[in-house]
Amino acid sequence: MTLIKVVKLGGSVITCKDSPFTVNVPVLYDLAHQISKYLRDNPGASLVLIHGGGSYGHALVRECLSMYGRITRECFVRTAHYMMMLNNIVLEVMLANGIEAVSIPTRSICYAVDSTVICNVDQIRRCISAGILPVVFGDVVIDISSAGGAKYIVVSGDKLAQMIAREFHVNEVILVTDVDGIFTSDPKRDKSAKLIKELKAAEVRSKVKFMEVTDVTGGMGSKVVEMLEYCTEGTRILVIGGFIKDNLYNALSMKEFIGTTIWC
Repeated sequence: MTLIKVVKLGGSVITCKDSPFTVNVPVLYDLAHQISKYLRDNPGASLVLIHGGGSYGHALVRECLSMYGRITRECFVRTAHYMMMLNNIVLEVMLANGIEAVSIPTRSICYAVDSTVICNVDQIRRCISAGILPVVFGDVVIDISSAGGAKYIVVSGDKLAQMIAREFHVNEVILVTDVDGIFTSDPKRDKSAKLIKELKAAEVRSKVKFMEVTDVTGGMGSKVVEMLEYCTEGTRILVIGGFIKDNLYNALSMKEFIGTTIWC
């Protein structure tokens, strides 16, 4: 039986979120190198790779919401375009590291009805069966439920990770973030915050204080809450730092890594 793991590269890791349309090339290349090394060392393993929008998708959506209070048709097409630009760069870096990867745009397999996202993952399944790494990403999709015409919503990379993990019954999801795991409070604002190495899913809300963020898809709190909806017994969710040498490789290889393990 093929071992499938879901890896989500946060947009704040692979892009420079304070610089619109800027990829953090050294970090992205290093993460791709770690993924390539893991796949070479584990020929029987398969991954589904997801990436966030970072400085490509988030700024556009935030601007549109600020101006119109919703995602307009113009915002939809512009966001879709720039997310494809980012995805093309991610694919280029994967290929440069010897990874046989293919892009599956989220809007091509997903839509929404009354903001409930529905996806057909058959193409992802076909890629896995063919030994190809499928790459999907946070994106905008059409909501078909509006009587007055189409409306548009954001499907975050975290939402995709939860949905794909559930569909493929994976027992491990790795969230690569710009912090080194889950802390007792926000480590960017609270210097006394301490890294929590292990947590049971039922303990997350009682042991962690998540602060509000301005990110259009939420911060660490939304990532964890999204994944807890997927939690089934025996599953583990790893939240790891993306800027640490070999950290993703070690997490994939079940070696010692810096981050947090959530046991479902």
